[in-house]
Amino acid sequence: MLLTKKKSFSVEEATIKREVKREDGACLVRINIRYPDIVCGKKDPLSIFARDFYKNVAEAFCKYAETELYKRAKTVYESDKDGFLPFSAVMKYEITALDERLFSVYTDMAVSDGKNEPSVERKAQVWERDFGTKCKAQYFMPKKVLHEKLSEILEKDELKRIDTELFVMRDGALEF
Repeated sequence: MLLTKKKSFSVEEATIKREVKREDGACLVRINIRYPDIVCGKKDPLSIFARDFYKNVAEAFCKYAETELYKRAKTVYESDKDGFLPFSAVMKYEITALDERLFSVYTDMAVSDGKNEPSVERKAQVWERDFGTKCKAQYFMPKKVLHEKLSEILEKDELKRIDTELFVMRDGALEF
């Protein structure tokens, strides 16, 4: 008889929160990054691929905010100190499916100059848990069938703008 430990797996929330200030103490950039922190054994495939993926994305976004976004904010601050509002870099996520087979999540990364609507970029991943690999939509249905189904509900112009690799699983269905 072979006894093995039950695989433990959970997803917690990791956070990076900072204010990037000038030498005089004025806050120029606020950073608020939340991302999924996958907690599992070292040999678990999601530990090898997905855990570092989200950590690296969060760290790269933070680095961007501390350098490039800071430079832009500093320029704006120096030209209008009285009307200046801090820039921001915000990342949030939502887990849309988590079961024995799949881990599905999207992340929104938003950048704001403090005055205008933030620009938001959404990324989505569906991970196959046994192998730790990202799934393509064809994993769930053939490309031709997917195109036919999307054609039924979308106008031709809308269909051209759909990136079929940016999807999540929600309630057992693909969501683009």
